[in-house]
Formats: sequence, C-alpha cells, structure tokens
Amino acid sequence: MDYTYPSIGLKLMSLKNFQDRDFANNVICKINEYGKEFMPQKFDMYEPLKRKYDPNDISAVIDAWMEDEMNREVSKNEFAEGLLLMKSKSKSKASYMIS
Repeated sequence: MDYTYPSIGLKLMSLKNFQDRDFANNVICKINEYGKEFMPQKFDMYEPLKRKYDPNDISAVIDAWMEDEMNREVSKNEFAEGLLLMKSKSKSKASYMIS
C-alpha cells in the first residue's frame, strides 16, 4: 500500500495577531530553511503568480502577506485579511497558501 501524497498541508491556528511582521518573517525564513527543492520560485496574492521569489530579500513577500494598504481600510471593522500564494516549479512542486 502506498502512503504518499502529492501535497503536504499545515494549518496553524493562533489567537495572536496574524498581521505581525516578525511572525511572518519567521514563517518565510523557516520555509527557506527547507532547502532548494521546497523553496518557492513565484509568489503573489492571486493566480497567476507573477512575482519572482527571492530568498535573499523576502521584504516583498512580507509586504504581500501584510496587505497594509487594504487592511488600513478594513481595520475600521476590526478585522484584517490577507492571502499569500507561493509555488515551486522544482521536483517537489511545493506550493504554499497563507491566509
């Protein structure tokens, strides 16, 4: 019997503020530690992913996660939202969805 799956999922639930740049930085740095096979090549907030992922400069990825401009408007309603998609084209074909 084959127990392999085409994807690996991780769900993180927390009462902490998801709009925390330090937390986002730690998550992205952890993904970078997985190695070349699992490192994304593209990212964006929506498909198709158009932005090139640079593991040496993750500031654009963090900015996409935070969606500061949009969340300034919705923060009046006391909530924030965001979506970050990342995809690898390497052998692993790893993909990430952070929302």
